[in-house]
Amino acid sequence: MWFSRGRSDTSRLAVPAVSASVVDLTTHDPSENRVHRMLDELGVPWAVPLREMPTRFGVTRHPVYDWDVITLPLPRLALPGMLFPLSTNAFRLATPSPADVFSTAVSVADDPRINVEAAVEFFSAWLGEAPIEAFGRSAFRAAWTAGPASVSLQASGPDPRYPLEPSEADRREPRLRRACSVEIEPGFRPALSVLEREQLDGSRLLLRLDDDAALRSLDDLRRQRPSVTSAPFAREPDDSCRRLLAGLHVSVDGRMLVVCREQLLVIPRERVTAVRVSKLTRARGPAGSWLDLICVDEASDDGLSAVTVLEKSRTDQLDGRARGLGAKLGVPVDIRPAQQNA
Repeated sequence: MWFSRGRSDTSRLAVPAVSASVVDLTTHDPSENRVHRMLDELGVPWAVPLREMPTRFGVTRHPVYDWDVITLPLPRLALPGMLFPLSTNAFRLATPSPADVFSTAVSVADDPRINVEAAVEFFSAWLGEAPIEAFGRSAFRAAWTAGPASVSLQASGPDPRYPLEPSEADRREPRLRRACSVEIEPGFRPALSVLEREQLDGSRLLLRLDDDAALRSLDDLRRQRPSVTSAPFAREPDDSCRRLLAGLHVSVDGRMLVVCREQLLVIPRERVTAVRVSKLTRARGPAGSWLDLICVDEASDDGLSAVTVLEKSRTDQLDGRARGLGAKLGVPVDIRPAQQNA
């Protein structure tokens, strides 16, 4: 099962304020999302389930990074200086969710800033101009965000203070070292179905989610991008979701759970197999504890994944809540011994 407390996972972080260097195109109407409109015009299959894409496009080895990808034939994506076609990683291919990120790289000169400028000029036709921010000694970036969707551009040159050996990818394609990386994250979330909306409207509170990561405004909820493991349950929030913020609810018929923490997640109760508490004691990293719903996940190696519903800064704060929630759901409770946060 995919699980790590040590890696960056947006499902465990509160939404930061949008950086001043990022152009924010967020609107309250998902149909007006400019990143999604651009992807439609370019022919990018951003809403196609990932499990359908190998049949439609095939799986090949990446020409530079040498891992499996799904490469997209996009004649309308005339991005100057593309080093390889736009692709998405061939990862979690059984998932019903669309790809979480598409990427390529751009090199029109042996200068990282010029490469970012070339990519900004291309995408500005759909998204408007974006400022290029310099950071570090020779690194540059620019980005647009629209709700959960984003386009991120970044390039850097070698730092003479810290010379690095070229990577295998750099050896295959030397221009990569100063190229502009292009990452497009669509943040796909379907709208609530009629049945889901009926169940949501009559749902009752099971657990108040009173940690710092729980979002307390619809604007933040609209901006947050689902993680790869929560994406199958994520839905597009609207004004009717306001009363659900920072809560775990159950539908009237008891067949559906609604988690509204960093995403609006609609989870069939039959998919929940257990409640788990994981703990870390302070060492190199801080102490903490996490309460997770363990859910059936057909795309993971062991068929399970974790959806975090609460996070606390101490190791002794979630055991009672986990036992109570497990009893209400009729599932086992797994309270794991604390490990050092090394």
